[in-house]
Amino acid sequence: MTDVVLFQYRTGDSMLHRADPRIKTAAYLAFNVAIAAARLPGVGIAAAVLVAAYAVTGVSVAQPLRAGWPVMLLAFFVFISRSVSASGPDAMSVMSFGPVQLYAAGLRSGGLFSVRLLAALYAAHLFVATTPVRALSQVVRWAVSPLFPEAAARLSAMIGLAVAFIPVFFQLTTDSTAALLARGLSPLRSPFRYLRTFSVVTLHALLYRAVEISAALESRSFRPASDVPTFTPLRLLEPRAAAATAVCAAGAALAAAGLFL
Repeated sequence: MTDVVLFQYRTGDSMLHRADPRIKTAAYLAFNVAIAAARLPGVGIAAAVLVAAYAVTGVSVAQPLRAGWPVMLLAFFVFISRSVSASGPDAMSVMSFGPVQLYAAGLRSGGLFSVRLLAALYAAHLFVATTPVRALSQVVRWAVSPLFPEAAARLSAMIGLAVAFIPVFFQLTTDSTAALLARGLSPLRSPFRYLRTFSVVTLHALLYRAVEISAALESRSFRPASDVPTFTPLRLLEPRAAAATAVCAAGAALAAAGLFL
């Protein structure tokens, strides 16, 4: 699985690697809210924060471009569909290609949606690349335990397995793509047939792999209740970890401030 580069943890000593996982998870959720709800200026601020985060961690920005092609394809189709369809008083055509009209409102709407989608993809990749799966599952258990103590252990294990399963999913999509291309089925020639066949093949392989993993866990008597969170109190963090946590929280606050622009 060496060619799977998206949504996979990478060891390191960057600022985001050192940040407390509880604050980092909260910052990631706040960033996603800012991306989803902010208008164009706010999305621009959040994107700038994301670029700075990639710069300090050293995670390659080219990896999501190579492995996240389904999201890129979705963003492209949405952008095109919105650009050629607009209604209302601001439906002003800015360009035409024969019978196809491009509308200013559609270009703005489609562009904003595409930027939001790509920013969410890059944010998720960066978060998973700098947060171990066990730390994420412990954060979930730590947050849920006060409200649902009995379900916290099972829920945290499910979240951890889901995140750990993402690289397997991308490996399956890569294998499915290669198999369909080998049989002469191309997304350029017949996109709808390709997407339908691709979805069925990938889902079948994913379910089969899930059954295998479940059987392996049961054979090893897996017990999620044994993985109790052991977080250091924030006031007792070592200086480097405390500084990294503070910078992480400040970045999320800056992105969230874009909601008011």
